[in-house]
Amino acid sequence: MSMGVSTRLFRRLLDDAAVFPPGLAPVEVAVAEFRQRRTGPYAELVGPLLIGAGAVGDLIDVLRGDQTTGAGAVDPRTAPLEVGLIARRGTPPGVLGEAVRRLTDEVPGEVVLTGVEVAHGPGWRDALDLGLPVAVEVDSSLEHLVPQLAEVAGAASAGHRVRAKLRTQSTPDTPLPPPPVLGGFLLACVRRDLPFKLTGGLHHAVRTEVALAGGGTEVQHGLLNVLLATDIAEEHARGAVAGSDAEGGTALERVVSTLTEDDADWLVQRTADLTEDQVSGLRSHFTSYGCCGVLDPIGELTSLNLLAVRPPTDPIHP
Repeated sequence: MSMGVSTRLFRRLLDDAAVFPPGLAPVEVAVAEFRQRRTGPYAELVGPLLIGAGAVGDLIDVLRGDQTTGAGAVDPRTAPLEVGLIARRGTPPGVLGEAVRRLTDEVPGEVVLTGVEVAHGPGWRDALDLGLPVAVEVDSSLEHLVPQLAEVAGAASAGHRVRAKLRTQSTPDTPLPPPPVLGGFLLACVRRDLPFKLTGGLHHAVRTEVALAGGGTEVQHGLLNVLLATDIAEEHARGAVAGSDAEGGTALERVVSTLTEDDADWLVQRTADLTEDQVSGLRSHFTSYGCCGVLDPIGELTSLNLLAVRPPTDPIHP
């Protein structure tokens, strides 16, 4: 790390979602790149490889191929493969449970399942019976977000290892959640002491306008913005806001203001000023986010002098 930034701030923050849109890497390529990154200078920043429940057969084929061809004779520090299973909205019932069973039975010792992720909807609670940590994606519309979060928080209060999940990138079916919605989600999770993860977007350290593949542009949320907004939510939840901060507005106003900030120097300095206690608090809630291109935020954080490591050129995709 650099600028005195706590090493815990970015540790295992990036879940590798290379196989999902818009990256859409083949499973074989995703596995090879994931193993390579986990032995690189920024290995501690990367969490599990995320795989769709319907693509487990492809993953098993890759792992078996490694065993038979010798391609699996990699540094033992990279094995077994850490995997999170994703059942996206519309996944047929039973697919997730079958995927867990297949990985457990067919490639024992080759995979460590770190958890499963499901979309909120009928039957989402079935995932709680799989014996693994569960992330539940809630709808970004306010009409559904609040009651769905309440259900997830109820499951957590009942002793289940569950966290909330929100999509922070637009899709053909859903728009990008605006700052008030994302800010409300952050505040609701922190107030309920509910861990959460995000998925999609956050390729950039600072809120940025980007060109869309289909034409047009979109202002996407920044990683530093979200980290600092989570810290503000923590302050309000602890009742630790006083003085000039208290005069800055309500909790939601302050969170939204931070989410919409585009002054990179200000964001970098505020990030560098976070104490160990602040980092511990915000990361206890903001656990990770799925990113299809983990080198993007790592490169930007390095350029901003918040990371001391520099990603090497990827030999698979130079």
